[in-house]
Amino acid sequence: MRLNLGSKNFKQDIAKLLDMVEGRALFHSKNSLPTPLHLIVQERSANIRFVPLPVPGCLCSVSKGFDIFVQTHAKDSQNLLEKFLNGKDSQLPVRHRFTIAHEIAHTYFYDLSKQPPSMQFPPNTAKELRRMEEACDAIANRMLLPRFILEEHVKKHDCLDPNLLRELANKAAVSPQVVISAFGGSAKCLPHKGGIACALHDGESYRLTSFSLGGLLKDRFDLIKGQRLSEWIKPSDFVANGGRKSEVIFRRTGKNDPKTIYSFKARFERVPVPAAKVNYFVTVSELEAGQPDLLRSSDDQGVD
Repeated sequence: MRLNLGSKNFKQDIAKLLDMVEGRALFHSKNSLPTPLHLIVQERSANIRFVPLPVPGCLCSVSKGFDIFVQTHAKDSQNLLEKFLNGKDSQLPVRHRFTIAHEIAHTYFYDLSKQPPSMQFPPNTAKELRRMEEACDAIANRMLLPRFILEEHVKKHDCLDPNLLRELANKAAVSPQVVISAFGGSAKCLPHKGGIACALHDGESYRLTSFSLGGLLKDRFDLIKGQRLSEWIKPSDFVANGGRKSEVIFRRTGKNDPKTIYSFKARFERVPVPAAKVNYFVTVSELEAGQPDLLRSSDDQGVD
C-alpha cells in the first residue's frame, strides 16, 4: 500500500490499513489479548533496542529492515530486551508497548522492497508530519486493542463499568488512554448516552487526560484535556477515591441548553489510595428523565 500524506484519499487508505493491521494482530494473537508485538516486529523485519533517549522512541531503516529504539534507563535495557526476545512483551510497561506499536506503524510508510527500506512519500510540511503521527497513533491503538476484540467484549460486559474497563486494559496490556481511543474509534461500542474518561491525580486534584463521549453526551458536555474532574462532576456529589462513594447521581445543564437540567450517573474505579502517574477510569451515563431516584438529592444516594 502506497501511503501518500498529501493525497486526497489518505483517510481511505489509512482506513484500509487499519483493517489490515487489525487482521495481522488477530492472526498472531489467535483472536485474543494481548497482541504479541514481538511477532509483528519480526513480520516487519525490525529489531528492538532499549536505550536512553530524549524521546519515547524512534525508527531507523537499516540494510535489511528497521531498528526500533525505545526509551528506557540504561540499567533496565537488558532486562526489557530479554523479556521482548523471549516472547514476553506483554510484561513490558504499557508505555513501551505503545511506543513499539507506534514505531511499527511508521514502517507502513516505507517501501520494504528497497534495501534499506525508504519512505515512499516523506512529509513535506508540518501538517503532513502531524497527519502521519496521528495515523501512527491510530494504527498503534488498533494493533494493541483490535476493534473485533472490543466489540466482542462489549457484547458480554458493561462497557461503562470502570472496574471492567481496568480489567480490559490489563488483559490487553495497554494504558487507559488506548482503551478510550478504541471506544472512540468504534461507533458500535460506546453507548449514545455514555462517556468514558481517565483522570490523573496531580497531587492536588484529578485532571482529565483522555475521554470519549457518545453522540448525546457530546451535546451535554464540553470537555478539554487537563480539565479538573471536579469541573465535570461536582465535588459535593462525587469524591473520587476520597469518600465512600464510587458511584453517584449528579445534575448539570447541557452546554447548549442552560435552561434544562439533566441527570447523570458517574462511576469511578475503586482505588484505596491514588498512585502517582496512574490514570483511573471514570464513566458517565445520562439517566432517563422519568427515573424515580432523580427526585432525590444526590447527597441521599449513598453508594458504597
